[in-house]
Amino acid sequence: MSSLLSALPECHCSFFIISGLFNGNPKKFWIRLTKVDDSIRIQYSTNSLTWPLLRLCPFPKADSYFVGVMCCTPERKGLEVKFSDVRVTRPLGKDLHDLS
Repeated sequence: MSSLLSALPECHCSFFIISGLFNGNPKKFWIRLTKVDDSIRIQYSTNSLTWPLLRLCPFPKADSYFVGVMCCTPERKGLEVKFSDVRVTRPLGKDLHDLS
């Protein structure tokens, strides 16, 4: 099954849609965002061990950020989502192109 996975980082009241092709189980996956300097790396995992790159993009530096998770559907109803294991931690200290 193939679906589209998107992240919507909000930047100065503008939304940037960051999408990529997701070939995993849409009912269970992990997503990891890493902010380093003026860039953000978005990765996903279907097993919490390997982390393919979904998107690498510029993201402005700021003194603070508001971080949260959300999900929506164009169908307007019927979507049920469960978020678990949501954490905000320091970056892993890896290069932005390191996909491990």
